[in-house]
Amino acid sequence: MVEEADRLQYDLGQGPCLAAWAGARTVRVDDLRQDDRWPEWRDASARLGLMSCISVPMLVPDVTGASDREAIAALKVYADRPHAFDEHSEQVLSLLAGPAALFLSNLQARERAAHVSEALKGALRRRSLIDMAKGMLMERLPVSEHGALQVMITRSRTEEVLVSDVARDIIEPSTDPPSRTP
Repeated sequence: MVEEADRLQYDLGQGPCLAAWAGARTVRVDDLRQDDRWPEWRDASARLGLMSCISVPMLVPDVTGASDREAIAALKVYADRPHAFDEHSEQVLSLLAGPAALFLSNLQARERAAHVSEALKGALRRRSLIDMAKGMLMERLPVSEHGALQVMITRSRTEEVLVSDVARDIIEPSTDPPSRTP
């Protein structure tokens, strides 16, 4: 029921979880049969047996300084009976949402940093290949560093491959044609 209710919210673009996230405020549905805020989601979720729910935004400090706190997601709980949640439920879920938001925010930051690190490593490897290939061309041909780079750029354009692929082929010539880029 939970997975399907969540999927429905994303598919329909409406529901308490999305509202809590977008509005950075707690959203409680006491009796889904009597709630008219998200009619399509309500009707589809009622068929699942969902009767009430509560969604609390997961708030972290906004690093841009635009506002005090930013909602990065929402924590939600569903029930198969009406009026399953009250103000105390909201408070408890809000207390749980704080550490969960911090954990999720740190996880996202770590993943972004790892992605940037891998991208930089790849760029440095490609740059190193290009520099080595320039040196080899400068030795083989009577050209300057700029001239060697122009030779590789021209070949890259002619063969429709990356300059780093041209550099790799200069350093390690093979009988196979260089890989094509889309």
